[in-house]
Amino acid sequence: MKIALDLRLTPKIMAGGIGKYAVNLAKHLIAIDNDNSYVIIVNSESAECLKELQPKAELFFSDIPNLSFKEHYLIPRIIKKLKADIYHSPYYVVPAFIGCACISTIHDISPLKLPQNFSRTALIYYNFMLLNTIKKCKRIIVDSNQTASDLTEKFPECEDKIRVIALAAQTNRLQNFSAQEYAAKSAKIKSKYGISGDFIFYLGNLKPHKNLSRLIKAFSHIISAMDTKYTLVIGGAKSDEYKKLQSKADNMGLCKSVIFTGFIDEDDLPVLFKESRLFVYPSLYEGFGLPVLEAMAYGTPVLTSNCTSLAELAANAALLVDPYNIKDISDGMKKILTDKITKDRIAAAGLIRAGEFTWEKTAKQTLGVYAELSKNAK
Repeated sequence: MKIALDLRLTPKIMAGGIGKYAVNLAKHLIAIDNDNSYVIIVNSESAECLKELQPKAELFFSDIPNLSFKEHYLIPRIIKKLKADIYHSPYYVVPAFIGCACISTIHDISPLKLPQNFSRTALIYYNFMLLNTIKKCKRIIVDSNQTASDLTEKFPECEDKIRVIALAAQTNRLQNFSAQEYAAKSAKIKSKYGISGDFIFYLGNLKPHKNLSRLIKAFSHIISAMDTKYTLVIGGAKSDEYKKLQSKADNMGLCKSVIFTGFIDEDDLPVLFKESRLFVYPSLYEGFGLPVLEAMAYGTPVLTSNCTSLAELAANAALLVDPYNIKDISDGMKKILTDKITKDRIAAAGLIRAGEFTWEKTAKQTLGVYAELSKNAK
């Protein structure tokens, strides 16, 4: 079979979980699959990090913007020209006029679960494209059982199409550094983001469902009661929500205790995960929760929500709290920071849990979905 992977990714997508998924899936599929041929549709953002896949995979450059009207009639022409048997989109959009068998990976349905966080125009577009994708796709890949449940609750007709395939964290990228090299690297990266001393780390976007307002409030409850002074480091591109959150922290007297780093370079993340005393992720809704797994992979204890996919992902390898309850969040943070037995147990369990997920496993299971379509086509 000839499989087309559509990796026309914007800088925003490249920097987030969908970008990590798309790039790692492509790399691992090419590495393990000797039976099928691949063409990867790239743009200026994704071409550089995927050029290493040549000549085993063909890269087809396209400047057609994703999430645009043009892609619905121009991408199908490209797919026809390439004679692809399967088209795989790494997110919820599939061109309306695609002619071959297609697959979409739907990571969550947050616009349907949290419509208050989206504009009316965005909701109309999302609903139209999601309905088109459900109709067009032979298979739909989701990251978690929670997303499978959410999707079938809204669209029972797609239940038989859904396949659950989890994501994975990068393997530890700090193992080859000597103690001296690591100390120098760590000091440089922390200085770059204005971090000193012990810190608690959050990584993700700043949208309302990430629950950062409650997190900052919970942090304020513990900061005055602890002997050790901690900083709350909030990593993620500064969006419209930034000023509100910064103002909230300032009004609570936390201007020097809460750091908004803005976008964090991918190469800097391993040190920040490893150096943090606690990783916090009290989100109200997730389709998977990749930063939780990434923190676990570096042996950092994790506090996260007891709902949606996060409870499923964390299992018994994190301290689960009610994300709507500020006291529960603050008590959980304090317990990990002051109770060494709890901290060590969670950190050790997290390392084991992270090891259960690999990108090779993700790729192998995705190959199984491709094989289903091939078998059905015969």
